[in-house]
Amino acid sequence: MSTSNVMPIVSNEEVINEKVINEEQWNYNDPNHKPPFCTDYTEMHLNDDLDDEILRITVGKNGCNFKKITETNKIAYIFHNKERNKIEIWGNKNKFAKVIKQINNHLDYATRVINTRTNESTQK
Repeated sequence: MSTSNVMPIVSNEEVINEKVINEEQWNYNDPNHKPPFCTDYTEMHLNDDLDDEILRITVGKNGCNFKKITETNKIAYIFHNKERNKIEIWGNKNKFAKVIKQINNHLDYATRVINTRTNESTQK
C-alpha cells in the first residue's frame, strides 16, 4: 500500500503554487468593518486632472463597483480617499495586482463613457 503526499485542503484556505495560504474572512455587513485593518495595504495614486464623473462611475452607485471587487477578491476594503487623491486597498498583498487591474478596467470604461458622451454632445 503506497502512501499519498496529498495535502488535505482545509476550509477557508486557498492552494496557490502548492503552498497553502490562509484566506481572511471579512464580515462586510458588520457596521464596524472600517479601515484601518490588520492586513497588507497598498494605494493607487490618481491623476490630479481625473474627471470627478469618471471616479463616480468607477466607484459605482453607493460604491457598488468597489464592493463587488472587494467581495469577489475576498480582500478587506477599497476606499477612494478624496483628500489624498488615492484609492486605498487593504487585503492580501498577493491579490493587489488583480484588484488594481480590475480598478483600472473600471477607470478605462468610465473614461470611454465620458468621452462618448462628450463626443455626442459636441456633434449636436
